[in-house]
Amino acid sequence: MIMTAAKKYWPGILAKDYLESCAPNAILFTYGDNDTYPLWYAQEVEHIRPDIRVINNSLLGIDWYINQLRYKVNESDSIDVIWNEDKIQGSNRNYVYINPRQDLSQENYYDTYQIMKDFVGSDDPDKKSYHAGGRSIELPAYAPVETAGR
Repeated sequence: MIMTAAKKYWPGILAKDYLESCAPNAILFTYGDNDTYPLWYAQEVEHIRPDIRVINNSLLGIDWYINQLRYKVNESDSIDVIWNEDKIQGSNRNYVYINPRQDLSQENYYDTYQIMKDFVGSDDPDKKSYHAGGRSIELPAYAPVETAGR
């Protein structure tokens, strides 16, 4: 059982409760060290619910962590990462400038998976434009935002 320096057992109890509350083969998103490490300990050392995939949101911007998601861990399946390793290596796609395409209807909704795969993840120059600040992705649509006072 996990015990903190203050001889508290709650991290281990909480980790066990979180894991045992999940559906089979669930994905559990965490934010940082304090909620992630007790879960990993419970899975790796105490063998509690090894079918659950714990994903740390704080690490999702790091290429090596994203690449680790591609592999099976314990009894949890691998995660289908849309882009290959070259597309996320180093600073590739750390941020994207978004410009709505004027030739497509702004009233339509587009599938996020397809947008990420076919536009943001594309190296096709016809799907991009270049500006002084860097590369810009020409998306088929934008998310309408209400503006106060309009």
